[in-house]
Amino acid sequence: MFLPSMKKDMAHVEFIAVNITNKLGQLELRFINKNHIQQCWQKDNDVIIELSDYTEIKVCNENIHKFMERFV
Repeated sequence: MFLPSMKKDMAHVEFIAVNITNKLGQLELRFINKNHIQQCWQKDNDVIIELSDYTEIKVCNENIHKFMERFV
C-alpha cells in the first residue's frame, strides 16, 4: 500500500535496465534504481556497480564508457 507522500517520492525514481549473470550463471534482466548507485568501475570486461547497501552487481561484457552514457 502506498501512502500519498510515497507516491510523490516515487515520481522522481529512475531505473536503468542491466543484464547480469546470476549465481547459477544464467543471464538475468534487472532494473536498478539510479539513486542507489554509489559508484561503478571497470574490471576486466565487466562493469561493477556498488549500491548504497554495499551490494555489488556485475554487468558482464560491458564497457564503462558505454554504461555511463545511460546517465547523461
